[in-house]
Amino acid sequence: QLLGYVNTKAMAVRVMLQNHKSQDAEQHLLQLEQASRELFTDVRETILGLDMSRDDGLLLADALEEYAYHFNRFSGSPVETEISSEARALMLPSETELHLLRIVQEALTNVRKHASASRAVVKVSLEDQSLLVTVGDNGAGFDPDDPSGNGHSQFGLRTMRERAEAIGAAFQVKSKPGSGTQIAVRVDLSKEP
Repeated sequence: QLLGYVNTKAMAVRVMLQNHKSQDAEQHLLQLEQASRELFTDVRETILGLDMSRDDGLLLADALEEYAYHFNRFSGSPVETEISSEARALMLPSETELHLLRIVQEALTNVRKHASASRAVVKVSLEDQSLLVTVGDNGAGFDPDDPSGNGHSQFGLRTMRERAEAIGAAFQVKSKPGSGTQIAVRVDLSKEP
């Protein structure tokens, strides 16, 4: 989608320059510049996400901390991790870990793209025979019940929900305009092999 936007803008700039409309072209070039920076960040996040999916023996806690570290560096969006010692030692099936990692990646991408947040926190803890993974931010928030909301966020939310369902986890979104967002995934450990 963003690549199509960049292509369309580039063609518009070419036409403007041919018609000697340099001021209009300059405005479009500024928009192109911003779009290319966003696209560059998207590509880096995707590469990092693919790199993190390899099975290199990292526990979920370590993988999340490593991802948050690189996400901070590449995106400039501040992310903290808070992982309890019990959750840190937990060993989960690799499929469960991968889905949880992907959910966190998508949630952080949404924070960067849509939240205008100054802070995001990834928390992992054990509660009542469940693993609880949350991603919260102090950003703009949104109405999760509004289907006309931002299409990117709705697609991302649907993807996260599907991933949670694939591992038998409960998925919850808490948000309202002006109050940030929290994504929560609860994995019932009594059902894990």
